[in-house]
Amino acid sequence: MQTQLFFRTEKGCQITPAGEALLPYAERLESTTIRLEERISGQDKQLSGCIRIGTPDGIGNCYLAAWLSRFQDRHPALDVELIPVPMYYSLSKREIDILITVTRPKVGNEFK
Repeated sequence: MQTQLFFRTEKGCQITPAGEALLPYAERLESTTIRLEERISGQDKQLSGCIRIGTPDGIGNCYLAAWLSRFQDRHPALDVELIPVPMYYSLSKREIDILITVTRPKVGNEFK
């Protein structure tokens, strides 16, 4: 627009007459943008892909399986794999994404 809309003063920014003239248009644009966002928000935020969770059998079978079933009902494009431990899988090699244990790890810095 090649027009100064604000100028700086010792007390902060002041709106110029050109800025004042633009203000009603900016407010309508903001209002339209907010309504647009409310209307379409979340349509592409669905979780998708694969996540691997390593967990002891008892926790996986008795607790997580039922919870994850409901979780997957809400996110059908997400594939969740429960991997029983103590089978060895490496977080650092991305063989699993989340590891649930009943003891503190002896190596690594996950719990600093």
